[in-house]
Amino acid sequence: MERLESKILFHSYKICVSECESALKDISLADGLAGISIFLSNFYKSVDEDAVKNKIREINLRVITKAVKEINSQGTVLSLFGGLTGVGTACMEAMEYEEKYITLLTKITKAVVEKVNVVFEDPNIYTNLTFQIYDLFNGAVGISLFLSKVYKKGVDIPNLGKAIHCLTTFLIKVSVIDIKHFSESLLFLPADELPKSGDAQKLLPKGALLIGEAHGLAGILGCLGTIYKIFPSLYLKKHIQNILEFLHRIRDDSVLYPEYVLSSKDNTPQVPHHKLNGGWCFGSLGTTYSILLSSESIRNGGWADQAKKDLKFLFDNWKDDIRRDSLIMCHGLASQIYIANVLNKIYDDLHLEKTITEMISFTVHSANWKNKYLFSDVAMSLKGKKRYERGILEGELGVSLVLNSVVSNIKWDADWIFLFG
Repeated sequence: MERLESKILFHSYKICVSECESALKDISLADGLAGISIFLSNFYKSVDEDAVKNKIREINLRVITKAVKEINSQGTVLSLFGGLTGVGTACMEAMEYEEKYITLLTKITKAVVEKVNVVFEDPNIYTNLTFQIYDLFNGAVGISLFLSKVYKKGVDIPNLGKAIHCLTTFLIKVSVIDIKHFSESLLFLPADELPKSGDAQKLLPKGALLIGEAHGLAGILGCLGTIYKIFPSLYLKKHIQNILEFLHRIRDDSVLYPEYVLSSKDNTPQVPHHKLNGGWCFGSLGTTYSILLSSESIRNGGWADQAKKDLKFLFDNWKDDIRRDSLIMCHGLASQIYIANVLNKIYDDLHLEKTITEMISFTVHSANWKNKYLFSDVAMSLKGKKRYERGILEGELGVSLVLNSVVSNIKWDADWIFLFG
């Protein structure tokens, strides 16, 4: 590993040690204890010194113990990025080198399964649907991915298969797109149910259907593609094809996919004017990658080949289509680096080595050593002002996790939390 990358990683490690000693009560995967634990589990794999490895194990145990205490004292939601399934994911990662975490993972998963089989069986869940109920960060997509990974690991949980089936049924139903009566599609959200970050509610007074990976149709598509690999059926395959056909309908050769789709005067889909957005959460990076993975899961070579070409196009334009001061996972450069590296290992014809090297060099030399956290983001609400955060989603730990995985060639087992695998 290069000296600068190593310096960055140990800076992030020291942050984790410091937060373990602090009064931090945030259990979240996005910016809290679960995310810290996931970074530590990944960093552990790249460290050679036994003393440091033992220290990481000790710190990680304390971090997860703190998270569990907060769950017991406060209660929590099921959310992947903000709740119980995020802590379960941290246990799943730590379980790779500490088998004792399987007991805690089992306990958490049982609690999730019991709640899923009540909440998502309730027909009232389809009334006044919000993105937090179905999306990756908060809702059914993230919960489904977590339960699917537990299932694949062979952990014995009563009614686990039933819970996955229940969530799959829910996600299929909410992602039916009515082309002729577009605003009546369940995913078409009124303005007051759109994300409050940014200016979505102000800019979209008549509502919209969100497309992106984090809160939209692409996230559901990626999740269903993952589930299809475990529980294939003709019905699910057809539904995945229907979503792919809709996304192909709204695709533009020069700017790829919009962040959202409006309803026209005759209540059919209307694609707004938009620019190339290479971000993961709302942009074409996440959408196109979901298209690639789901197309491959149902063995549709045509859509998969087009998605590969579109991803290559995004990587070739990385200097132009992303805010250069956003280096984070959510909508910044880190997610592009990670996906480019994954694809470059799988496909011989992409030849992304030079691009990956350039993106990594730009990132590590952009570290701001005057700040507590090294890597910047530019949030829409800050109007161009930089911010520096800690977490995996929007901060230093996410960037460092990518650097460790790519530069050290370390497999990040939990990359599925971003629908990366």
